[in-house]
Amino acid sequence: MKRKRWRRRKLAPEPQRVNRVRFTSRRTPVRAYIAVALAIAAAAMIIWLLVLAERADGLGGMEFGYLGAAGLLLAAAGLFEGILACRTENAFYRIPILSVVLNSILLLSYILIYGFGLALGQFNI
Repeated sequence: MKRKRWRRRKLAPEPQRVNRVRFTSRRTPVRAYIAVALAIAAAAMIIWLLVLAERADGLGGMEFGYLGAAGLLLAAAGLFEGILACRTENAFYRIPILSVVLNSILLLSYILIYGFGLALGQFNI
């Protein structure tokens, strides 16, 4: 019986990575970046106002109300800019959709805070 010699198998060559670059004329709209900046500003303002209200034991007064109204307007303006950025043709839509979602959540949270404030203010709790 003939003894079988083991040969080293040649490994298949590794597939070469093809670095493909897609050249398109699509870009992210500038309005999307503005909307994200407004969302970040509104989020920072709501966090800052919550910290200040906690330090003042809930007795912030009209100054906090004015700052909260400014944050509400920032979130509304960011939502408007995000919607306009989503309506842009031939553009990437990831950042505009992100800005619309963030500004919607912030706008809803501001509305809820004002709603709770108005509801609890009537009962002097």
